[in-house]
Amino acid sequence: MLALIGAGYTLQKFKSIYPAYDFYETHRDNLLATEDHVKGDLSFLDKVQGLVFSLPPSKSALNLVRNLNFEGKAILLSSIGVYSKEEAVINETGAIGISERSQLIRQIEIEFLKLPEAVVLRLGGLFDENRHPVKYIIKNNSHPEAQELVNFVHIDDVCESIHFMLKNRGEHKVYNIVDQNHPTKEEYYTKIASRLNLEPIKFSKNPVVKSQIDSSRIISEFSTNSDFLNKVR
Repeated sequence: MLALIGAGYTLQKFKSIYPAYDFYETHRDNLLATEDHVKGDLSFLDKVQGLVFSLPPSKSALNLVRNLNFEGKAILLSSIGVYSKEEAVINETGAIGISERSQLIRQIEIEFLKLPEAVVLRLGGLFDENRHPVKYIIKNNSHPEAQELVNFVHIDDVCESIHFMLKNRGEHKVYNIVDQNHPTKEEYYTKIASRLNLEPIKFSKNPVVKSQIDSSRIISEFSTNSDFLNKVR
């Protein structure tokens, strides 16, 4: 059985793609933690062989991770928001950001990696056919930076990455999960808006730091599928 801690949209899609797994789900409101107390029952961990932790970064999530006592395969869905913004190609050894959010993400990763079979997946910006950033940009009348690079990942690739980790050994490793293609936001969003018959997007033209996240580690270690992390197009 596989426990899903924070069973939001991404993990619901994982369930639909890989129905052969037996699932135990718990949501954000069911498990809260302070430094000395966990609200909620963690006894389900005795009944499962694996867990996927996908709660958003928060002090509560950090304290919950500190209270996990689990011996099986454990996967943390983390974020490339952990990295410092640099004009560079960034792999898993890239510099950690100094912002409060980046530091919190890293603290959660460090605590999670203390579990005996832990793996951390650092996800890019999520999208699929139903949930695309372009739709929200137009809805909110946002003006994204034209020359900023896209560091996105299709949710199907996140699901495939979770499946890789559950089926293979990769303990105490960190993997970037970001598409191999990095067009500018102006190039990519304009193409997607046209494809979806949406109104044109207005872009800001400010100078930007062009960070590009590198996912070659997981591709070289696990994937034989040419479509894996190759859907931003």
